[in-house]
Amino acid sequence: MAVDLTPDYAASLGRIGGGLLSDNLVNFENSQAGDLSFDTDLLYLDVTNKRIGINNYGSSPSELYLGLDQTLQSVNLIVDGYTYNNNWTFNSNNIVNSSNSAIYVTPLQSSPLIVASGVGVSNINLTSSGYTQPTLNGSINLNPSNAGIVNWTGNGQVNGSSSMITITGNVGITGNFEVDGTLTFGDQTTDTVAFTAEVNSSVLPSATLTDNLGASNNIWNTLYANTVTIPNITTTVLNAGGIQITGNTITSINPSNDITLTPNGTGNVKLNGTYPFVGNNVVNYGKGAFSLLSTGDGYWDFGDTSAAVFPVGTTAQRIPAPQIGATRYNTDLQYLEIYNGQTWTNSIGSNPPTSAANASDLGVIYDLILG
Repeated sequence: MAVDLTPDYAASLGRIGGGLLSDNLVNFENSQAGDLSFDTDLLYLDVTNKRIGINNYGSSPSELYLGLDQTLQSVNLIVDGYTYNNNWTFNSNNIVNSSNSAIYVTPLQSSPLIVASGVGVSNINLTSSGYTQPTLNGSINLNPSNAGIVNWTGNGQVNGSSSMITITGNVGITGNFEVDGTLTFGDQTTDTVAFTAEVNSSVLPSATLTDNLGASNNIWNTLYANTVTIPNITTTVLNAGGIQITGNTITSINPSNDITLTPNGTGNVKLNGTYPFVGNNVVNYGKGAFSLLSTGDGYWDFGDTSAAVFPVGTTAQRIPAPQIGATRYNTDLQYLEIYNGQTWTNSIGSNPPTSAANASDLGVIYDLILG
């Protein structure tokens, strides 16, 4: 039989094969109930508790207890390669930096990507779908430092029947801002809305004859509109074209302009429920009188050089129950007669001069008598 004197074979003479080592450990455990140590705890095998200690930590090793120049302690941890730092402490599910400084998790710069199912602190969790608040009714605050701002790029959506975004401070939006549903400005009367931009659409109430624009104690100053179509207007002063309506007074804004009431087409001007003006005529369609009244010492002056025409008719055409002072020209008697409250009398008195017909008759009689 040839003897293998190669270096590899010679080195293997001092080794214990895997199967042999396993059998020896089992037999040693059953017979000695003790542990194995190599080179004074350089490698310590806790056979009873199935633990391994390395470099001076063999007396009470954990699952894996490594004693190196820098301490790494781990319980129930399977490590397939690690970077060791003495400032880190792993305790249950916590990672603590004993130097009270920041902990940086830095991926390779060629591929800077950290993948985790979730990352969180005590009040907020970062998941693959966004931020969540683990505390019931807890808030999520975005607080930039000093003059910093929160930038939101892309679309945003708030979900939930009672969800609400509350912003304390100023909000600047570049681009379009779209709101679906009810938009409420402010929660008290001291809040204001200022429009610097122009309104580029119709402003409609929620329902007809329901909402108000202004109030009796909070009135708009001036309304500029080309056409106003409304059933009712309540205002102190209304300026419409050249007309101003103040209370129950209609005046012309320009003092040199006339006020003209001109109906359209065949319509007439209606006053107090009737149509007194028909063309150039003032017509009384009722049975009562049109009265020109004066509440003081004033009087009515027909300022003209032509004439004033009174009603003209026969004696039979007199009205049956005239008002005292009624005046008309009687074509039968050929004089102006006035009703004195009892009868119609001549306007010049109770003994009027003879009429032209009587005077003519008297002239004929006197010619016959006197020759």
